Parts: sequence; C-alpha cells; structure tokens
Amino acid sequence: MPLLNHLRPSRAVPLVVALTAALLAGCSEPGATAAAPASSAPVAAPSPTELPPMDAVKAGLQRLAGSTYSYTVTGDYWRGQKYSASGSHDAKARKDSRSYKISGGPEATSRKVIVIGDDSYASADGASRWTHADLTRLKPTSAVRFADPKDPGGLNRLLAALHSARAGAPRSYEGSARLEVTRDALTYLPPGAPIFRFAQGGQWASYTVTMDAKGDITSIKSGFETADGGVLSTTTTFSRIGQPVRIVKPTRVTELPSSQYRK
Repeated sequence: MPLLNHLRPSRAVPLVVALTAALLAGCSEPGATAAAPASSAPVAAPSPTELPPMDAVKAGLQRLAGSTYSYTVTGDYWRGQKYSASGSHDAKARKDSRSYKISGGPEATSRKVIVIGDDSYASADGASRWTHADLTRLKPTSAVRFADPKDPGGLNRLLAALHSARAGAPRSYEGSARLEVTRDALTYLPPGAPIFRFAQGGQWASYTVTMDAKGDITSIKSGFETADGGVLSTTTTFSRIGQPVRIVKPTRVTELPSSQYRK
C-alpha cells in the first residue's frame, strides 16, 4: 500500500488522506486549501467475478459515469460538521443536479446546484432565485465553481486516479487511488457530490466499492484520517442506474457578478 502524506484544508490543520471503505461533486471549507426526462440505455456487464479486480472496478465506474443514476451522500465534514447530499445525473444530456447540506458547525449551509452543459445554477439556503455561472470562465479554485462541468460527479476523475484493486468481501473491491490536486480546486470527493478541497496533493488514498450481481456500483465509501487522529467518513449510495431522471433549468435566474470571474 502506498504511503499516505498530509493534506490540509486552507484554514485548518493538515490532513492525512486515507480513503478507507468505499470512495465516494460545491462548497468547501471556507478558504480551504487542502432534465427534461432523459435516459441512457443500460450497458450489459459481465459478472464482476469474471473480471480481475482492477478491470471490475474500472468497468463499474465507466458504466456508472456514462449512465443515468440517482444518489445520496451521508457523512462527515470539516470541524465535526455533517455533510449530506442527494441528486441525479444524466451523462448523455450532460445534466447533473444536487441538493446538499452542511450542518452542526460554523459552515452550516444548504445549497442546490444544477449543471447543464458548461453552465451552473445555484441557489443557497432556500432562496427562490438561482445564480447562473459560466463554469468555463471560472478558475478551478473559485469558491463559486461548485462543479467541474466535464465531470460533475467526480467519477471519471476517480477512475483516472485508480492505482490498484483487490477483491474484498463478496462483490466489493479495495485498493488505492491517487488524490489529484490543484491547490484549492474541487476534488472528486465524495463521488456523486464532490465538495472537498485541499492545499496540496500527490497523496494516496484507499477505497472500497460495492457492486451488485450485475456489476453495477451500489455504493462508494471513504474515510479521511486527519493529522490529529480524527476520521471523516462519507458514503455515496447509487440507485436507479440507467433509468430516466428529470433535470430542468430554473426559471428565476440572475447572473453571477462579473467580478467573480476575475477571482
């Protein structure tokens, strides 16, 4: 297993990222440094037991990333807070939606984010109006860049970061993945609804994914061990894979201030 290095959120202590259990797209710790109905036809998958572990994990992630699905996320956030999210994704239509909440601490907030192509629409704390942003104009480190338009759910970035895999419990796989890092930029964690940003990268993370008998990924768990010995853990559960989802553009929309594109 590759050695783990230290990560730190921008205004917090360094972290040692060690993704245990299953790896799980925003908002991060403030200043952190550390559709219309549409569907994708399911792709026939060989039984995961017929494939080498790495091939099974890659096949599952590729199929999920290219399909439609719904998901929920539950787990921990910085400073003892909690993070929860839910939403849906349509790869073919390039649409993604999520509602998320941070609770129990100084960063407590809730937000809805819709991504359609290269555009995002965000609404915070129950506001009736949404703010439109051109994601291609925002810097990767922008605090209002709530998603990567090319990979809103982070699954393709996780796929690219895979390093090793081995069979675990029945229909589950464990291994290591590289935590890609652009300082302060949104990572792929947790998969489904990424929110975490770090000050530096090059770290290794461990992961576990669980699949059903068809080879579809049903959950991705992760655990982050902090420098002070604490653990942040998150679980993403996927459902309705390959079934229609509905993601529509909001009607009450204002434009992001132009000054935000220069930050």
